[in-house]
Amino acid sequence: MELEARVRHDPHDIDAWQLLAAHQQTIAQSSFVGSRLTQVFIVQADVLRRALHSNPHSSSLALAYLDACAHTMDDDAMLDEWTRVVGAATDPRVVVHHVRFCQTSVAARFSVLWVARVYAAAVQRVISLAGNVDVCVVELVHCAALFYREAGFGERAYAIYQAALEWYVMTPEVRGSTHGVHRMQEFREFWCSGRPRVGAANAKGWTVDNEQTADNGVDQGPVTCEAESISEWAQAELSRSQSTPLTCATGTLDITESQLQTMDPFALTVFEDVEPFLCDLTLDSDAARALVSGFMQFVGVVGPLTCVFPVQRSASYELSWTVPGAGDDMFSAASALFMDSTSGSDTIGSQPTRAFPFVSLPITLDTPDTPLTFAHMCPWLRLNDSTQKFAYNALELLTQAPVLDQPSRTQLRIALLESSFM
Repeated sequence: MELEARVRHDPHDIDAWQLLAAHQQTIAQSSFVGSRLTQVFIVQADVLRRALHSNPHSSSLALAYLDACAHTMDDDAMLDEWTRVVGAATDPRVVVHHVRFCQTSVAARFSVLWVARVYAAAVQRVISLAGNVDVCVVELVHCAALFYREAGFGERAYAIYQAALEWYVMTPEVRGSTHGVHRMQEFREFWCSGRPRVGAANAKGWTVDNEQTADNGVDQGPVTCEAESISEWAQAELSRSQSTPLTCATGTLDITESQLQTMDPFALTVFEDVEPFLCDLTLDSDAARALVSGFMQFVGVVGPLTCVFPVQRSASYELSWTVPGAGDDMFSAASALFMDSTSGSDTIGSQPTRAFPFVSLPITLDTPDTPLTFAHMCPWLRLNDSTQKFAYNALELLTQAPVLDQPSRTQLRIALLESSFM
């Protein structure tokens, strides 16, 4: 009754609305089952709907409302409700949660192609909002790369991170000040030119993609041909081509429309596949650090020394870092390393349980992430040869990135130092 009085007195009291909804959920889970429980969730969703109507810009109320609707709506109704909420949202984090919902909770419509379209639309929606836009774009890049790799498309997963690092981190100040359309066209030319990208041997970034052509140019001296001679030569060549046309024996692909529809759209990664993740924005130091940290997690080179965010100080509000309890036997040795040196006992078994950080490390190039403690291991030893070379080349190039701050450079140098233990 007290909470109801609070929301009636001040409908803009977001904390009171959340406490009221949480109180209803606690009562429902402890007192009702079956159809009665569903009715309670309907009432809870209605309460949160009224709360959201009074506070339309509250992302916490929007997410709580959608969570309550998940207990009473089917997939199609939930998608419609998510679309409505995302369309009215002003917080980019709501868009990120929408992507997670589509990726994990819509079994009826789920496909790799459908989720790819969701990611592309989410990035465009995020950059149209205000707030931590750059951090949310970085998180979408990280989640998309993990999604593609776990779906079996490792080439596209690595291409997304390559493009993001080249575009957001390796862009020089000169090109960063140019118009977004012109910069995108230059980047497209670099991407399709075949020059080495981040992670490849001899990669220099797209900052010098035009220098190679300039250095290899040969001075032919001044042109002394007269305009009349050039015109006569051009006319002679045109008449010769028209009199003896070239015939090229080109075969035709006998592919029906049904066969075309069944072809794998992910068999080859092209520029249009990574373009949705490239936005006309400049990352601040925190977002750039989050992008580099996410990349290091993605390739699996985050170890005990390279962890510079031991208490979740990452720029992203919800990256892959977690701090679970360390009470299990398999974690007892690792948790001992995080005990205070002033502990009265020297034995591991007698020391109290304490939380320790861990990160998701990929074992091979295309396998899903596996949570592993990293207290006693050099993560480079868990990578295959191709991933080791890719990661080393990428990290060595990123140390030269002008946008990174000193903590990020230190993190990269420590990771490169750890590679010497391979």
